Amino acid sequence: MQLDHVVFGYGDRAPVLDGVDLELEPGTVTALVEPSGSGKTTVTRLIARFWDANQGAVRIGGVDVKDLSDEYRAAQLSLVFQDAYLFNESLRENIALGDPDASESEVLHAAELAQVTPIAERIPGGWDGSVGEGGKLLSGGDRQRVSIARALLKKAPILLLDEAIAALDRPYALPSSRCEAKSRCPSLSIRPKPSPTPTASRSLSTAASPRSVLIRSCSPATRATPPSGPAASKPSSGSLAAVM
Repeated sequence: MQLDHVVFGYGDRAPVLDGVDLELEPGTVTALVEPSGSGKTTVTRLIARFWDANQGAVRIGGVDVKDLSDEYRAAQLSLVFQDAYLFNESLRENIALGDPDASESEVLHAAELAQVTPIAERIPGGWDGSVGEGGKLLSGGDRQRVSIARALLKKAPILLLDEAIAALDRPYALPSSRCEAKSRCPSLSIRPKPSPTPTASRSLSTAASPRSVLIRSCSPATRATPPSGPAASKPSSGSLAAVM
């Protein structure tokens, strides 16, 4: 996965990303650590082709994402967002969206890896209990765990984590087997630049231990605010499942 001299800005505002180069090899885990609003989430959106770069190229497997079909590109990516969205279905069904053909044991295994089992043990209906529209019946941390389980179940070659553990109430380590045992996927973990406090320092170690950490500062002029409107509208079940 590669970003080659990528430039991107929202509308007429100054570029959020200006000449960014990034290359992730199979089997590697990379953490992108920057101040809030500096374009970390934008990087994941460009890789998933929610938007196109103004200049430069974003490539998966050496091929520009613009030249990949939507179906193929979606199959290559598992995304976990900071604001995890769940559907008004059961806990089990929300996880199974990652791979509708997965067996019951595979769904439960992914749930166990993401520490979702305790959630099933306490909500009414257990695995068949509804999480409510948007996951409103669960806490923010619980929604993130379900979203992580969904991504692990999908087994896509590339895993993108956009502050995916920000709402968790206790440390969580992404299973190392997800990437390291099979050496099949580059993973990009997006995290806010930590302040020099014990809590912030611990947060950097809660995902899979990164083999490289990229820390980039930016001036206020390059801070990003994703646009509102259609691009930020609530996705349908089918469209969201495709990139999870």
